[in-house]
Amino acid sequence: MEGHKELDPIASWSNVAKTTTELRKFDMRDWSDAQLSQKTVLPRGSGRSFGDAAFNRSGITFHSLGLKQLQINAEQHSVTCDAGVLIGQLHQTLDSSGWHFPVYGGTQWVTVGGAVASDIHGKNHPAAGSFGKFVLSLELVLPDTSVVVCSPEKESALFCATVGGMGLTGFIRRLTLRILPEQQEMLTVSWFTVRGMQEVYDAFKEKNQTYQICGFVDFSRSDVRGLYSSAVEADIPYLSTNSRTCTLKLPKVCPWGPKTIRALDVLAHNLPAPLKKYMHPRDYNYSGTSERLMSWNSLYGRTGFFEYQFALQLGEFQQAINHLRNDARNRGLNLCFAVIKRFGSGGPGFLSFPREGFTCNFQVRASDEARNYLIDLTDRLSDLGAHIYLAKDAVLLHRHVPKLFPKLARWQQVAREADPEGRVSSDLSVRLGLKPWAKK
Repeated sequence: MEGHKELDPIASWSNVAKTTTELRKFDMRDWSDAQLSQKTVLPRGSGRSFGDAAFNRSGITFHSLGLKQLQINAEQHSVTCDAGVLIGQLHQTLDSSGWHFPVYGGTQWVTVGGAVASDIHGKNHPAAGSFGKFVLSLELVLPDTSVVVCSPEKESALFCATVGGMGLTGFIRRLTLRILPEQQEMLTVSWFTVRGMQEVYDAFKEKNQTYQICGFVDFSRSDVRGLYSSAVEADIPYLSTNSRTCTLKLPKVCPWGPKTIRALDVLAHNLPAPLKKYMHPRDYNYSGTSERLMSWNSLYGRTGFFEYQFALQLGEFQQAINHLRNDARNRGLNLCFAVIKRFGSGGPGFLSFPREGFTCNFQVRASDEARNYLIDLTDRLSDLGAHIYLAKDAVLLHRHVPKLFPKLARWQQVAREADPEGRVSSDLSVRLGLKPWAKK
C-alpha cells in the first residue's frame, strides 16, 4: 500500500451526500494492508446508491469495477461472475447465450455485487422475487482477509446477513446465480392513465400481469394522476432491441420547478403513444430517463435530491400515501417522478427491503425543509410498521432503526461474528449506529 494517498471527492448518485474518501480498486494485498494498519474498509460497486451507503470517509473505500469475469455453466443452470460485472452486461450476455435472469432492478448500471448487497428488486417482484432469491453462493472476503463461501445451505446465517446487508459483512468478490433457459423474449406492454389513488389501487388488482408499475410526474398535485403500465410474456418472435443511452455530460442545473413539473405531467398524459406495444424485457425495464441519460442526476442542480422509498401492507400504505402527499403540499414541496409497485414475499436477507404489500419511491429537491419533511414522514412510517430502502436512504436517524428493521438484532449478531472489531464501516452504518460494537 502506498505510504500516502490523496483523498478522493465522492458523493451519492443523488449528490446530497458529499465527502472525501481514500478510493481504491479492490486488491487482496491492499485489503490485507488495511487490516494490518487497522483502517476501516468498505466495498463499493458503481456508486449508484442515493445516500451514504457506498463510501467511508474515515477509511478506505474499495471499488469492484475492475472485477469483470463472467462464465455460464449450462449443465448447472448457473452463471458465476465477479462482483464488478454490471447487471446490464449480465442480462445482455445471458440473452445472447439463450439464458435468462428474471430480476432486472431499476437500473442496468449497478454491479452484481451491489445488487446482492442491496438485494435489489424489479417491476416483476411478485412473480420473480428479489435478486437475493437467485444467489446460489457468494465468495466473501472478511475484514481479517479470510475468504468464506456462503449460500442458503452453507454458512446460511452469514449469507442472510450479506444479502441486503449493504456491504457491511465484507467484500463480495464473486457470486454464482441461478439462471433459466430462455423461454420467452418479448413482452406485450400496455399503458393507460389512472386518475386518483383509488383507480391506482384498482389497477393493481389485476393479478395475471408479470410486470406492474404506476408512475407519477407530479405526485404532489391534489388531483393526482398516474401512468399505469403492465406487461405479460408474448408468444411472438424476437424483435431487435433499440435501447440507446446518451453519455453527454449535463450541467448541474435544475429545471424542475412547479411549472415545469406541471407541464411534464400534462405532456405525459397527452402523448400520442400506442396504448399497447411489443417490447423486449430489457427495453421495458430500462426505459426510464435515468437509463437514457447517463448524467441525468445532474438535473437537480448542485444541491442534489433525496430519493426515498418505503414499503407497507395495503391498508397502512394507503394511509401513508394520503399523509405524505398532503404534508408535502402544506410545506410547498414538489414530490416528483414517483413510482408505485406491488411487492410479493420478502427477500432472503435479514435487512432485505422487499416485503409483502406495496412500495412507493419519489424524489424531492434537497433542502433543509425537504430533509425535515422526510424525517417527520419516517417517524410516521415507523409507527405503521414500514420498511425503508437503505440503498436510497440519506435522512434516517438512529432512533428510527429499531422499528424499521425487525431483524436488526439477528443481523448484528452475525455481522459481529464476521467483523468483531467493526472495521467494515460506511458513513451510513455510522450515522445509523448499525455496528454499536465498532471502535469510535
